[in-house]
Amino acid sequence: MKKLPPLNALRAFEAAARHKSFTAAAGDLFVTHGAVSRQIRHIEEFLGRRLFERLPRGVELTDEGREYAAVVRRALEQVAEASDAIRTRADEKQILTISTTPRFAVGWLMSRLHLFQRDFPQYGIRISSTTRLVNFERERIDVAIRYGRGNWPGLSVTRLFDHEEVPVCAPALLEGPDALQFPEDLARVRLLHDGSYQYWRSWLDFAGIDNVDPHEGWVMDDPNVLFQAAIQGQGVALANPRTVETELRDGKLVQPFDLVLATDVAAYAVCPEQNADDPKVRAVIEWLVAQAEAQE
Repeated sequence: MKKLPPLNALRAFEAAARHKSFTAAAGDLFVTHGAVSRQIRHIEEFLGRRLFERLPRGVELTDEGREYAAVVRRALEQVAEASDAIRTRADEKQILTISTTPRFAVGWLMSRLHLFQRDFPQYGIRISSTTRLVNFERERIDVAIRYGRGNWPGLSVTRLFDHEEVPVCAPALLEGPDALQFPEDLARVRLLHDGSYQYWRSWLDFAGIDNVDPHEGWVMDDPNVLFQAAIQGQGVALANPRTVETELRDGKLVQPFDLVLATDVAAYAVCPEQNADDPKVRAVIEWLVAQAEAQE
């Protein structure tokens, strides 16, 4: 590397060029006027050029001084930005970021997360709730919980549990003369769909029901809105029992029938292959597996 002027001299020059005053630069740097003057002289001797014109009432940059000041300022800003970025990453090393769907976070993860924090107090926790596939590196995600068949290239994949579908509804729909007793009774109520009709078609076929139109009812893109509608008695929704665990336990939702539709997808904890041995990644994945197995 080529020889560079001392950093203190560059900082003194940048401050003096910005203020057009050695005195103001000294105030910025918490040094004396004489110290700034010596640093400027040092850098001028290093360059073999005058950077300031000394005037009776202050200083003015020479043409070369103005050119040099722009380069030095840009270089110091880049050093400061790079330093901040590294400090930020160092501060975030103990932050564990988990990406999952809003429904999984609300219905399953949040009721258990305090147990992870109890066992691993050294980690801060950040939950990124989204339905899209995240970019692990750009978004600084450590672990994501995804539904699928487990075939994501470049990712380390750990199965948590199978995805199943059961009808759920408000307890009120099981009361009165029109109470739901058999799957055929679904013909009398509104079906609630999660953005498609796929699972209701599959569940009705599985139950052998042909008097219910699987395309009837309301379609909602947000599962949290869907289950809130079910809680309010607006109809019957299909759900993975695990993701409405809280609502089932609190009695806000009930399962009117025992028929459980198995699907060909499952919930997985995933991370980039190169990060699989990171201690905090390994800790949270092993914890997720243990929590899932405790429900089996």
